[in-house]
Amino acid sequence: MDEENISSESTSATPASAKKMNPIVIVGVVLVVAVIGYFAVTMMGDKTKDSMEVVDSMDSGNKIKVVSGSTQEAMTDSTAMDVAVVKVEGGSFYFKPNVIKAKLGDTVKVELTAVSMQHDFVIDELGVRSDVVPSGKKTTVQFVADTIGEFEFYCSVGNHKQQGMVGTLVVEQ
Repeated sequence: MDEENISSESTSATPASAKKMNPIVIVGVVLVVAVIGYFAVTMMGDKTKDSMEVVDSMDSGNKIKVVSGSTQEAMTDSTAMDVAVVKVEGGSFYFKPNVIKAKLGDTVKVELTAVSMQHDFVIDELGVRSDVVPSGKKTTVQFVADTIGEFEFYCSVGNHKQQGMVGTLVVEQ
């Protein structure tokens, strides 16, 4: 009889402990799924937000730093990039990004994409002027950031500048 009690106690103990484990397992699974979901969203990025993306590539043997986002930094590091490519979107009276940062001496290549209407990219103080590009097309303009300071860039088409299509190039030491 003692054997029966021992075996019945051990079988009744197993289901009871299994029932206690279920909520813990469920919470653990929910946490794991939440963490995986968070990293999946973070890694994929939210396309509705501005994000900064830096891609190094080779172009005709030159190192290029491609930067896109809300504030683009066309900055070189100790490896001395030759050209900093900045992707700029021109829309209905806005530039995205509207702030570009570069270090003194950087060669900056602005890739302007007109997403609506036609636009250009102008910095009077540095003698920078791109071609006017129609909606859905791209143009590029390249210059050397050879003066420290803050410089207004704008679209010179029609009254786009007066409508607020302006930004700032910041050249730092």
